Amino acid sequence: MRTFKKIPALFKALFLAISPFLMVSLVSAKDYTEDRKTESKFAVEESKKTGTLSYTSFKVGGCTVRHGYEKADKETEKKVAAVKEAIKIANDAGFPIPDFDLITSAEAKVRCVAFLGDQDGRAKIMFFLGPKMFAVTPKSSVKGVADAVPPERKGVAVALHEFGHAFHEKLNPDKFWPQKDPKKKDTNPPVSAADVSMYALQSKLEFVAEVFAGVLMKQKYSDEVFNPYKDFGGPTSTEFNKLMKEQTLPKK
Repeated sequence: MRTFKKIPALFKALFLAISPFLMVSLVSAKDYTEDRKTESKFAVEESKKTGTLSYTSFKVGGCTVRHGYEKADKETEKKVAAVKEAIKIANDAGFPIPDFDLITSAEAKVRCVAFLGDQDGRAKIMFFLGPKMFAVTPKSSVKGVADAVPPERKGVAVALHEFGHAFHEKLNPDKFWPQKDPKKKDTNPPVSAADVSMYALQSKLEFVAEVFAGVLMKQKYSDEVFNPYKDFGGPTSTEFNKLMKEQTLPKK
């Protein structure tokens, strides 16, 4: 009889183990295979801008990162250190980073950008970090959360911004992919985006990624920022919700 009594507990343990995967698979009934294939094509075009790459890999917690780098890039170690710290911060906030590809480059045309899909239409992160990762943003350019933190923390904020896009897509694809459609006109962020950064005013997607990075970089915002963040499908977790509550500015 003791063996039968243990069965419900075993089922509970099994459910808890697989529930994250069920959440991802059930979060959307729509098929975004073609959108992810398109992302993969964009990643291929971005990779053409780099120099000759050598490859290695490194692990942070349960995440394995396949890293392509240029031997001439003097900021490679600095970029990797920032990415590692960003992974740890995201993990601690309840966002376990999956395995992904990282390309670091010193070539001027390579952007700091993440593409979210592979050639078969599956979810995959391909992360590019160009020379602007640590550069001072000119006064005439649009500035983001990464420009509001201490200079030595800028790279971490850049990486967290891109992870914000990745978890927006993973947890709320129905609110992410439609915003990538160039024909869609309802892409404007709330007026309160100006309280986050000028870059957050670019679109709903950038607003969400900027708030995500801002919260994890200990920035404080009002409910006028947090409410639309949640409405737009911004990534949340138990730990992230605690951070939002702790970092909420009082009402004016």
